[in-house]
Amino acid sequence: RLLSLRYVRATLLVAPGPYRALCLVPAGATAGWLRDRAAAGHEIAPPGWEHTGTGVVRGPRSAAAWVASRGCAEFAGLDADEARRRILAGFEVLAACDLVPWGFVPPAGLASGPTLRSLESLGYRYVSTTLAVIALWTRRRLRCVSRCHRPGAVGQTLGRQVVRAAADAAATGRPVRLALHPADLERRGLRRDTLTTIDRILALGIRPSTYLDLFDPEPGDGHLRVGA
Repeated sequence: RLLSLRYVRATLLVAPGPYRALCLVPAGATAGWLRDRAAAGHEIAPPGWEHTGTGVVRGPRSAAAWVASRGCAEFAGLDADEARRRILAGFEVLAACDLVPWGFVPPAGLASGPTLRSLESLGYRYVSTTLAVIALWTRRRLRCVSRCHRPGAVGQTLGRQVVRAAADAAATGRPVRLALHPADLERRGLRRDTLTTIDRILALGIRPSTYLDLFDPEPGDGHLRVGA
C-alpha cells in the first residue's frame, strides 16, 4: 500500500515452497493478494524454492554465504540436477497460482554456475545478484548494488547508512536498487528511512521499475521453456 500510494512498481519476492511452515496455495489469501499486485503492475519473482540454506557450500565460501544470506544460501552450491529440481518445483507452484515468474532472485544473489545454466535453459530472462542484474539470454549486466537494511542481522547499522545514501547516488545518475525486507516496515526507524529515501529519489524525477522492465523482451516466442 505504501508503494502504491507513491505509484511505485516493484519486484515482489515470494518463496513458493515450504517456508516457516507455510506454503503458497492457489486458493490462499497470499496467492490472491499476489495476483492483485501483479494485476497492478508489480512483478512476482521467486527467491528460490524454500529460501533456506542447503549446506552444500564448502570451505571459506560457506561462512561468507551464510553471513551474506543470513543462512538462506539455497542455490549457492547446488549441482545442475538439484538446482533444476528446485527451480521447476517453484515454477509449478507459482504457475498453479496464475503467477508466471520471468526472473530469479536467489538469496543474497548467490547462485552456482549450474543454477545459472539451468535458469537459462528453462528460459528465464534474468537473474539478480548482489552487484548486478544479468540478462541470461545475452549475459548483459546492469551493474547496480543491492542496498538492504539487513534488519536484525549483522551489518544493520551499515546497511541503514547504505540505504540512506541511495538518493545521493541516484542524484549523480547512477542506477539504484533497494532490497526491502518485511522487517523494514515493522521497525519504525527503518520504515521512515526507507520511505524518506524513496521520496527523495522520486523527487528527482526518476521512474521506478521492476527487474523485468530493465531489459528488452526476450527474442523468440516470449514463453518460458519449463518442461521442455
